[in-house]
Amino acid sequence: MSLYLRISEHDFCIAKYELREEPIFHFARHKLRPQVSFTVNLREAQDTQPLLQDIKGSMNIVVCGPTMLVPLAEFQEEDCAELYGFCFPTDKKVCVFYDIIQASNAVLLFGLDQMICDKLRESFGDVRFISAQTAVLRHFSVKGASQSGKRIFLYKNELGLDVAVFEENRLLLSNSYPAHTNSDIAYYTFNVARNLGVDLSETPIYVAGDTSGRNEVVEELKRFSTEVFAINPAGEFNRHIVTQQDNVPYDLQTLLLEM
Repeated sequence: MSLYLRISEHDFCIAKYELREEPIFHFARHKLRPQVSFTVNLREAQDTQPLLQDIKGSMNIVVCGPTMLVPLAEFQEEDCAELYGFCFPTDKKVCVFYDIIQASNAVLLFGLDQMICDKLRESFGDVRFISAQTAVLRHFSVKGASQSGKRIFLYKNELGLDVAVFEENRLLLSNSYPAHTNSDIAYYTFNVARNLGVDLSETPIYVAGDTSGRNEVVEELKRFSTEVFAINPAGEFNRHIVTQQDNVPYDLQTLLLEM
């Protein structure tokens, strides 16, 4: 059985998942206290969350945070830290990782504070790091890829808005915006569409996120385009057990269901 710890600015999401004839899935959220260190927050989670006790199997750390894309043909592993540091400069030491978006021939770079990485390895031993955006982009790259023309995907999450535009399975654009109001989301979405020459009368816009926020975004965007559709994980993944709890982030659902 695999354990997943999703780390965001405000909380930990903890999931245990095992694929069987009848899959096993357990999930919990642990709110972080901003006034204390990551080490203290992690220790409190380990003390209070049963899913983080008596761990057996592999540990996967899902990282929420900035990412950058590199074309697979130009990717050199030894350049990861320099490229990421150039795009996201910081005085802290950062461990830089990468995931491959195979269908789009792209590599996703992401980072995590080295102190946090060290503490996670100390607490859980051998861990695997993966970006929260990875499974979402992999899923979007093949969703509707047999259709001709462009497709716009939006993912509203706690950090703001992730936008990805595909033509078949070719990734034309992927970016994140600090958009938290529906009007901001509409502004960024249609600005991207205009810059890419997207015909809004023909191009579908798919919106993912928690139920209430997602539906509000859909209603706002429908003021400007009729081709706007909410992504319902339960329908998309055939009412899989992972989709039956509303508070499981969409990125974690797609990650679990691609494994």
